[in-house]
Amino acid sequence: MLMPEDAWCAPRGERTPLEPIRFGLRRTITSHDWHRVHRYARHVRSLRIQPQTYRKSIAKALRTSESDGPLFPGLRHLSFASQWDWDKCDHLAILRMLLSPSLDHLAIDIPNSYLEQLSCLAPICSALTTFSFTDQGHSDARPSPADLTACVRAWPALTSISLNGSAGMSQLMPALALCDSAGGPDAVFAPCSPSGAYPRASFAALRDLTIGGQSAAYVVGLMKSWGVRPIERLSVFGLELPADAARALIADIPTHCEPTALSRLMISATSPGWRMRAEDVAPLAKCPSLTSLVLNVSDGADIADVEYETLARSWPLLQRVEFPGSYDRAVAPRCTMAALGAFAGACTHLESIVLSFDANMDVVPSPSLSNSTVTHLNVVDSPIDESCAPRVAERLATLFPSLTWIEDDYDDGRYEESQAGWVVADAAMRARARAQRAKVWAAERSAVKAKLAAAAAASAQRTPSSSSTSLSRTTSSSSVGTSYFDALREQCIIA
Repeated sequence: MLMPEDAWCAPRGERTPLEPIRFGLRRTITSHDWHRVHRYARHVRSLRIQPQTYRKSIAKALRTSESDGPLFPGLRHLSFASQWDWDKCDHLAILRMLLSPSLDHLAIDIPNSYLEQLSCLAPICSALTTFSFTDQGHSDARPSPADLTACVRAWPALTSISLNGSAGMSQLMPALALCDSAGGPDAVFAPCSPSGAYPRASFAALRDLTIGGQSAAYVVGLMKSWGVRPIERLSVFGLELPADAARALIADIPTHCEPTALSRLMISATSPGWRMRAEDVAPLAKCPSLTSLVLNVSDGADIADVEYETLARSWPLLQRVEFPGSYDRAVAPRCTMAALGAFAGACTHLESIVLSFDANMDVVPSPSLSNSTVTHLNVVDSPIDESCAPRVAERLATLFPSLTWIEDDYDDGRYEESQAGWVVADAAMRARARAQRAKVWAAERSAVKAKLAAAAAASAQRTPSSSSTSLSRTTSSSSVGTSYFDALREQCIIA
């Protein structure tokens, strides 16, 4: 703690084990205490303020600091969440104390109504590169795009944005997407030009974008508003995606995100009645630089082996791929283990696969087809009979030599009757992995024993020669000693 131990307390009270301790003060903070705080605070690089951890008295005590500069001058990462029983002036005053010119990552959870004041504080941390804003229903007030525009104008180095919260946030992202540090507020919200294109240079540093809890139409409209951008990582979650909206969203991604720049894409949505087909995913084939592709929709995928093979060839750099399962036991996937083989052969850097396939179909992968980089496989809700489990485990072991276990998902409480086959297959994979490790350890022990035996043999060969050498040395030394004494005796006789 930065403050002396006699100045603060953490009363135990009556609380559950999961409830955090709320820190409080025992006495008034003195100027000597503040001198100690400022001396040690310059070494703090990361700070997380949780609202349930601090009592209201903490806010008033912090405001007694007489320093005009930042409380933590070397702070790089700040996570600040509002406290329900703190006043608005307390929030903003303390946030002003915590902001520093050295700040690189800022994550805040404050009411939308505070954005106007936040825009006044934004120039303090002009080097900010990552901004996360959450409004967990503090108020019904919608955020002002002008206020957010004023914020991001002070952050020219911003490359990552994450927005989460109420529906009012939908007004916020267009302001960020259209923000142009060279233009005025009127230019930011100007209508689209006759050609239908917004200026590409607006907010050109944006590379990483996460959007949660918005409608598909809003996300599509947002991408259209920014023209074409070199987005590298795009995550969209918490959507409700009907078939038409889902197709429109996926089709617009390679149109408005530069295909060669996009490396990570995640879409997580509730999509009742829509099963993803190959033609729905086909637009993403224009993105050859993808290293992570996660398409998680509730009603699963309806894609055949040949179609997976075509898609896999479009993404040779993939390290992680995830296609959803249907969780409907009455509907078997169209694909088989050959779909896994398609990704194993085309994606040589692949490490993780999440894919539902019909494991009961007896498909023999090519003996030459093997991918040793895959270490994680989630078969989701793939149907499998217990009698097929040993065969499936053997084929998977051949296809992915580094795979040591199998993960499966289930959600209907019928685990034993529907997924018992995967329990058997997983046990077989783990037993095989243990046997392989035992062989490796045995080989290592044999190699060590062979080295020790060779060293012992070499030592034994050197022993006779060394003995004869020592004997000759003893003989020669004794002869030298004898001749020496003889010489002395002769001298005595002569004397």
